[in-house]
Formats: sequence, structure tokens, C-alpha cells
Amino acid sequence: MGAAIDVVAAILRHNGKVLAVSDLLAGFWEFPGGKIEAGESPEQSLTSILSSDAIHFSFVPFVPFSKI
Repeated sequence: MGAAIDVVAAILRHNGKVLAVSDLLAGFWEFPGGKIEAGESPEQSLTSILSSDAIHFSFVPFVPFSKI
């Protein structure tokens, strides 16, 4: 088994929609997040990811997978 990698993700819900990031190469939407770089806190990493000009994001309709 390889070394552990620390990652961070955000699930932001507003007015029945969730914030999603478009993966244009793969053709699907995902929650924003990624690898935490050395020396970064989770908060700093997520701020960096959400501030990136390289991502395309939008609020998309929220569809629950199951009811709890």
C-alpha cells in the first residue's frame, strides 16, 4: 500500500443546488477539491483550488442519492 495523501473537498449547497466543478476532459461534474500541498492547511488548499482560473464551476441542481 502506498503512502497516504491528504486531500480536501467542499460541498456547498445553496437554494437546492450544489457547487460543482466541470472536468472538461472527462466530461463530468465533481465537487471542488484536490491534494493538500506541503505546508498548506486544508483551508488554504481549498481557497487556492477555488481561486484557480483553471477551473470552471457552477451551482447545479442537487439530486440526493438516498434519503437518510
